[in-house]
Amino acid sequence: MASGLTDLNTAKLCMLFVLHRANVALTRQQLEDILLGHLHLHFFDVSLAVAQLVSSNLIQEQRTSAGNALRLLPAGKDVLHNLEPTLPGSLHRRLNEYMQDHADNLRLQAQTGADYRCIAHGQYLAELWMTEGTIEIMRIKLNVPTADEARKLCSRWQSQSSALYARILTSLLSPDD
Repeated sequence: MASGLTDLNTAKLCMLFVLHRANVALTRQQLEDILLGHLHLHFFDVSLAVAQLVSSNLIQEQRTSAGNALRLLPAGKDVLHNLEPTLPGSLHRRLNEYMQDHADNLRLQAQTGADYRCIAHGQYLAELWMTEGTIEIMRIKLNVPTADEARKLCSRWQSQSSALYARILTSLLSPDD
């Protein structure tokens, strides 16, 4: 590997870079999708990188309304600042391009969530939420009669949460007619 970086160190730097550019806590799944699926790093390197970065207090796992997510700590920013120039040029370009194209979508995914579960025969609870950082902006729980309706609610929320949130606020805050 160029610049004397090992695959593990490359995975660590890439993870710090992605968390810094996303500017929001990301799930392990999101990080794995980027690092394994788009950058073609190795699973074991990425898994070990997470464990070592957490134990070194460079990133922190935190509980969010969407589940556990990883966030960059100030010490991690310092390490990234000092070591980012050692990333191979082609990898750095691919990371930059990916984050330019996908950072907004990653932030949106990290800030919205939807899930459903069966609560009784013929009753499903769909739970939809939106957060900003650690602040929960909205959480809606809807009881519906079928799993299909619950799935549709979750799917629509995931794809249109910003527009739906705006319509809900507009409707609730509009003056009575």
